[in-house]
Amino acid sequence: ADLSLLPRTGYKGAEALDWLGNQGIDIGVESNKAIEQTDGSICAKLAASEALILSPLAGFSNVVSDLKAAWAKGTDQRAYEVQREDVNFEFIITGESSAHMFAKICGVNLSPSHFAPFDVTQTSVARSNCILIRCDVGSTLAFRMLGDNASAEYMLECLLDAMAEFGGSIVGHNALT
Repeated sequence: ADLSLLPRTGYKGAEALDWLGNQGIDIGVESNKAIEQTDGSICAKLAASEALILSPLAGFSNVVSDLKAAWAKGTDQRAYEVQREDVNFEFIITGESSAHMFAKICGVNLSPSHFAPFDVTQTSVARSNCILIRCDVGSTLAFRMLGDNASAEYMLECLLDAMAEFGGSIVGHNALT
């Protein structure tokens, strides 16, 4: 499903994670891990100085808008906002065969025995840089995927080709909630 219309943002810089923590965001300790917030939004720690914030699948969170509003008030932190809504597409790929499908177009082993819930990888998918976050939907294996907006159509074609072998198809957002 295409989640590109859901709000998302990011912050990067030497003091970005401190600022997010001061805004009540649970960041965690490890890089390349995500933490589900109390409202269902996701904070993915991409590095010691960068985090990505995704809206929950239901889309009813104010976390992203609250962060943007707090940022707009100004800060003296050594950090900057990454306009993820403007530069990244966001897809979600679900289903028991999704890790096998990714094996055709991604070098990272995403099988449930190797890639745990809320693990994050920044890797190449079909020769395009992407961020993959394992965010299961209930008991269904699921990966939220972000990449460069300019590659969205290409990536969709690659995903459709790879998932054809497994009987996959595009679903609407309502199928997830």
